[in-house]
Parts: sequence; structure tokens; C-alpha cells
Amino acid sequence: MDNTKQRKGKIYCLISAAIVIICYIMQRIISIVATPTRTSVIVQALVFSMAVGIVYLFVVKSNEIFYGILTALLGFKMLPPSIPALENFSIGASVLYYIVTRVSLVIFALAVLKLFRQQEKPAKIKAIPIISLMVITPFFVEIGNALSDYFAAYFDGNMIYSYFVCFATCSCAKIVTLAYGVHCTGENRRLIADCEIVALVTNLVIKICSVILYAVQSYHISKSQYCWIAIYGFFVIMFFILRKKTKTPLKEIKNV
Repeated sequence: MDNTKQRKGKIYCLISAAIVIICYIMQRIISIVATPTRTSVIVQALVFSMAVGIVYLFVVKSNEIFYGILTALLGFKMLPPSIPALENFSIGASVLYYIVTRVSLVIFALAVLKLFRQQEKPAKIKAIPIISLMVITPFFVEIGNALSDYFAAYFDGNMIYSYFVCFATCSCAKIVTLAYGVHCTGENRRLIADCEIVALVTNLVIKICSVILYAVQSYHISKSQYCWIAIYGFFVIMFFILRKKTKTPLKEIKNV
């Protein structure tokens, strides 16, 4: 019976992770292949908002500690995806969607907390690795976005410096996360590696699809797209190496 429940819980987590990734990729692809309209962006907002509730319920119902926390972290980082065009068609819908994005942070954080507290003592997964996954990348991304806007304005629209800043801050975020992951062991290291691999592979797929779609439509392909592909690909390899070095026996798990 316990094995059946565990298998069922993993299925819930797998479905939830698939929903998060599909929504994230779908929004990016739609923004490339389709001209935004009022109806299309509002439908996207509704679908992604519903996805937040579905993923949360599945994660909480799964009672899977490791995979549940991993999926909740993916939801925290990637769901609901931003819809930049929404503000252009409906201020009211844009405000409501912004509220959904803030609420999603809270409920996924609560899901992580709930699953974290369900661990048997001594807890295998510690708090700091989870917090690092929630904080490090958004911290550097915010810095990168702010500096990117500044350099774009300062250099009169020349985007080279803005791109470089984004490349640098993203790389710094991954290097810091990678360095902390090396310090961790056992389930903590595996959680960091798996979460980063999924996020990086998702962004890598988006960039590759973008290049292909731009080429098919004979659009100009910015060299920055290839730089992002190289950056994401490099760090996928690095986190995969980190994961391969993970040692899972309980006696090797340190308090982090």
C-alpha cells in the first residue's frame, strides 16, 4: 500500500512538473509565432492562472517530499509565466494577473514548507538549499534587468552592453548556485542539481525553438540567442556533473 501511494505521489509530481514546463514554454513560443490579441492574451492568463491552482493541489496531495519540493520550487520559479503583451490590451486583466503571480509565490512557498515539515527526523533536505534555489537566481536576474535597462538608456539603445550584463549576471547566479551545490551532499545536492537542470533545459529548449522559428519565418536572429544557448548548455553540463557526484547514503548527508 505504501509503495502504491508513493508511486501515485510521484505521478502527481510528474504531471505537475510537466504542466509547469509546458506552460512556460508555450507562452514563449506563442509570443513568437502569433500576433497577440486581446482574446489570446486573456485566454493565456486564465489558463496559466488555473495551472497554478492545479499544480499546487497536485503537489500538496502527492505527499512526496523530494519530488514534491522539487516541483513546488519549479512552480515558484516558472509559474505563471509573464505575459508582457497583456498590459497593452487590458489594464484590469494585467493587474489581476500580477496578483496571481504574487499569490503563486506564496502558495508554492507554503507547499514547500508543508512538505519540508513532513520529513522524518533527522531531515534529509535542509532549509538553506531550498532558500538558495528560491533566492539566488531571482536576485541576480533583478540586478541584471535593472543594469540592462540603465545601459540601454545610457548608450542610446545600443544593446550590446545590456546583453553582456544579462549574460554576466545569469552566469554569476549559476556559478554561485553551483558552488553552494558542491558544498552540499546527498538529497540537498541532488535537489539543487535537478531543479537547475530542469530550469536550464527548459530555457535551452525555448532558445533553440526561437532560433528555429525565427529562421523559418526569415526573421533576423540576434547573436544573443546563440550566446544564451551556449550559456544554458554549459551550465546544464556542469549541474549534470554535480548531480553525478551526488552521494545518497544517509551517513554521508551533512547538516547544511
